Amino acid sequence: MTETLSPEPSGLQRAVADLSPERRALLARRLAQGRAASHVPVTAVPRTGGTQRFVAAPGQQQLYYQYELDPTAVNYLLPIAVRLRGDLDAGALERSLAAVVARHEALRTGFELDSERGVIQVVRAPDEVDVTLGTGRARADEVPALLGRIARPSFDLSAAPLLRATLWRLTDDPEAPDGRSWLLTLCVHHIVVDGWSLGVLVDELTECYAAQVASRPADLPELTVNFPEFAAAQHAWLAGDEAARQLAHWRERLDGVAPLELAGDRPRPARPTFHGAAVRIDLDAQLVERAGRFGRSEKATPFMVLLAAYAVVLHRWSAARDLVIGTAVAGRNRPEWEPLIGFFVNTLPLRVPVDGAASFRELLRAARDSSLDAFAHQEVPFPRIVREAGGERSSGRSALVRALFALRNVPLSRLELPGVRTETLNLPKTGSDIDLSLEFSPAEQGGGLTGWLSYSFDLFDTETAERIARAVRQVLVAALAADGDVAVRDLPVMTEEEHTRLTLHWSGRGVPAVADGGLLDAFHAHAAATPEATAAVADAPPPATAHHLTYRELDERANRVAHLLRARGIGPEDRVAVLLPRGLDLIVSVLAVLKAGAVLLPLESEHPAGRLAGIVTDAVPRLALTDTRLAARLPEGTAVLAVEDLPALTADLPTHRPDVRELPAGGAYVLYTSGSTGAPKGVLVSRAGLANRLAGMCADLALDEDERVLHKTPLSADTSMWELLVALCSGGRVVLAEPGRGSDADYLYSVLTRHSVTTCFFVPSALRPVLALGGLSRAATALKLVISAGEELPADLADELLAQAPHIRLVNSYGPTETTINIAEYTVTAPAEAPVPIGRPVPGSELYVLDGAGRLQPVGVPGELHAGGVQVARGYLDRPGQTAEVYVPHPFVPGARLYRTGDRARWRGDGTLEFLGRADHQVKIRGFRVEPAEVESALRAHPQVAEAVVLAAAAPDGGTRLVGYVTVPPGPDAPDTAVLRAHLRALLPSPMVPDLFVVLDALPLTPYGKVDRAALPEPGPVAAPERRAPADDLQHVLAGIWEQTLEITDVSVDDDFFERGGHSVLATIVVSRIRELFRLELPLHFFVEAPTLATLATLMRAEGAEAGIDVDRVAALVRQVQAMSHSEVRQKLEG
Repeated sequence: MTETLSPEPSGLQRAVADLSPERRALLARRLAQGRAASHVPVTAVPRTGGTQRFVAAPGQQQLYYQYELDPTAVNYLLPIAVRLRGDLDAGALERSLAAVVARHEALRTGFELDSERGVIQVVRAPDEVDVTLGTGRARADEVPALLGRIARPSFDLSAAPLLRATLWRLTDDPEAPDGRSWLLTLCVHHIVVDGWSLGVLVDELTECYAAQVASRPADLPELTVNFPEFAAAQHAWLAGDEAARQLAHWRERLDGVAPLELAGDRPRPARPTFHGAAVRIDLDAQLVERAGRFGRSEKATPFMVLLAAYAVVLHRWSAARDLVIGTAVAGRNRPEWEPLIGFFVNTLPLRVPVDGAASFRELLRAARDSSLDAFAHQEVPFPRIVREAGGERSSGRSALVRALFALRNVPLSRLELPGVRTETLNLPKTGSDIDLSLEFSPAEQGGGLTGWLSYSFDLFDTETAERIARAVRQVLVAALAADGDVAVRDLPVMTEEEHTRLTLHWSGRGVPAVADGGLLDAFHAHAAATPEATAAVADAPPPATAHHLTYRELDERANRVAHLLRARGIGPEDRVAVLLPRGLDLIVSVLAVLKAGAVLLPLESEHPAGRLAGIVTDAVPRLALTDTRLAARLPEGTAVLAVEDLPALTADLPTHRPDVRELPAGGAYVLYTSGSTGAPKGVLVSRAGLANRLAGMCADLALDEDERVLHKTPLSADTSMWELLVALCSGGRVVLAEPGRGSDADYLYSVLTRHSVTTCFFVPSALRPVLALGGLSRAATALKLVISAGEELPADLADELLAQAPHIRLVNSYGPTETTINIAEYTVTAPAEAPVPIGRPVPGSELYVLDGAGRLQPVGVPGELHAGGVQVARGYLDRPGQTAEVYVPHPFVPGARLYRTGDRARWRGDGTLEFLGRADHQVKIRGFRVEPAEVESALRAHPQVAEAVVLAAAAPDGGTRLVGYVTVPPGPDAPDTAVLRAHLRALLPSPMVPDLFVVLDALPLTPYGKVDRAALPEPGPVAAPERRAPADDLQHVLAGIWEQTLEITDVSVDDDFFERGGHSVLATIVVSRIRELFRLELPLHFFVEAPTLATLATLMRAEGAEAGIDVDRVAALVRQVQAMSHSEVRQKLEG
């Protein structure tokens, strides 16, 4: 439960906030000195000379754990670079560096794992470490390249010192024509230093160098303690009552917090790479001064103002209203620690609630109160806070803090060397162990702030990081301009240029509609120009003969029926139902209704009678065109015109087109879709919308008179509209598949071949069995274009199609029924991207990604897809309330409307759209926001899975669980549940792994070829997992290590180490014990990625075989020794 934040600070907080920075610093020091008396006294740890071993500080234990996960990572390396010009004494500089290293034990410390105590500091004596100033020569223009190499390679943490320094002699420096120019680079591992320590290092290096060149002793304070005393004091404090009180506070403060899920450019990997970079953000002096003045009006510091601005951006990039943002504190709460070098810094999680309707001023108050609360409980080491809050998940890495913020009030100390001009270079952080980290420090000149936004390559591209950095400044400028009295949701997170790009260019609003004539003008033109060309053919497998109609015949027959409809009083906006099997009568009837100016109501003969009755009752058609057999399925009282009677009824009617005024806004057809209540709704599509889409397809897809378009989709799906009409508008031929065989893969191969089909549509679920037959390129030699729509197109399916028929153009198409066939399209090339984009808006259409408040989402940030333009349907038939719910006012075009699709999407950096699934499919599992589509994609990546659907279902405990439904490709056996779970655990966070898997022969499909989620079988109860005991010597030995480390009993081979109470520190101890016992260098990340005892044993056997170690034999010997009595052991040793 979130702690309620006080809207106003206490009197003490106000008094402290009113102090100048200098007075606050003095007060902090006095308070630290006062607290020192009540804390555990600092006791000097005895030194015996030579190498010493001490327990590592909690923060160091965590950093060592991160190092073990990836020893090559460079994200914890802290570099310094200084340009030097003048009379430099390189020898004096090297001796000065050695003197600083000799003073500070942290700079002479390496680390090792102890099987009992965990991570240990190994402090070398001054004469046991080699402090050498490396040298090199380079041109001045090579400095940028040298800076890029400072933090490479990483350090071996067992080998002190964890510091390296290089002095480069530079040539061709225009600012040093005398040639006296150098570049000094220093790199230290964070495990032995922090930001404060770097200042101490530079200050002491300055003093030692001055003393060296002046031949005098260095004037430095005596160090009465060193870093090992801090580590010991911290462990002692953690065992006391005050630590228990603060830990209880953090447990309550962070109760119920969910991990921050920022919108990244790609899914979070199961194993982080720690690669990253940083982008710069500058705040000018005037802006910083205004931020300070505004903060003072609310008794808040500039840190808190900037924190609030950062929180707005994180809120917009995540949709989270409850943020946890980490910040660093010095951790030097005693004067003894101030002159030391070491890893004292601590991270505090600031819980900041963000309400979009609240003002920025109110958000600042929340940020202020959260900061003050955290600072009052800052002594608890961050790893312990994480552990207490339950924020350490199966990877052993914290999910509690994924974004950091820091404001360094004073610039880094400057290296001052007598006779030498120095210039400290501003270096961005390399690597990243966190999603985003924003740090500001005083600018070198001008009085403003220089910031660096560090970002993880695992999630973000550089362009995205730059957008986020710009957004922070945009928010701050806008908030201060309004004096904080502006709603958080109204603060801009985009520049005007970015806003214009999305609203005018990428949206498609600037691209005009394609069609400027009547709906059937193109068909009529082809009928006049090529009357004897074949327009439609109804397939009939040999030996039967296929029936066909020429353009003249089709036009004349449709005209006669249209005249008949007009004679019976049918006109614009009248609805005429068509209930016919696929065939020539069907296409004649469809054209006739449109020619008469009426609204087509397609009915599907395979639908249940109840659904047909419901649609007819709701739509109230004036007339139904059907045959005598199907007429019996219509509700009693429906006016029927049987196609068997049409030849006689139309024989004397004109063959020319009826004189009907074209009304672009008039209805073209009404299609019924399933509603959220279960009752179907009629979507009324305009003639202008249909005309635009048909003309657009002909133009965009380069369709011409050679087209052979296959019509196989049920008439009640909007895809059938283009299948029937687009060939006629291009001058080509429509091939009508046999009724009821549109999903028969063998039949489709034959019809593609028999009629040299060039264009075909597939729902992905229906395409997969077709491709499973193989040989598509042989069966469809004429096929040029495949359009996929209706479902998300899996990348593997796209690749398989393009592999079988590389000559085909594959178009991924997107468009709800409410947007007339399709409103976005994307040409897929191999290898297909995952997920496959849905592309850009088609001409005459508009697409916008908006948040829940109707605000434009930045590039890369998910939101609900809204559609506009000529193709947006008129609404739901006779349902004004439901129409108003989803057809909303256009925020950028007065008087226009947008359709809320209910689909989640986001813009990619290249201006294409990425479909993210239905908004109503998104679920929360144990506080994690889960996209079932992402889990489905990961499941399909398993070689034993062909198709996958993931649904949320009620769990027995009242919560929510995921259920995975899979089908198996031909050949392999069905995968075991444990295999699927292990596969997903390697790719996804544990909340995204389904609790239950159901293997099906095939996924149920709707009549339109889409997956019928409602028809998926109910999952049975989840049987309690059988607790399997260790089965062999290796598993028994590993179970013993677990039981000893975790202090538990009854270990099952399927237990997850982290779910049984393990954490990062204990994981390092387990790995240390395994290494010691088996003499096997087991990487820690193996243990983290395979946290069950069974999988660990399997990995150890593989590693042992590679290293020439028989781990099973070692385990057997261990068990033999364990079974011996003390006397037997003594006997063996003496013998």
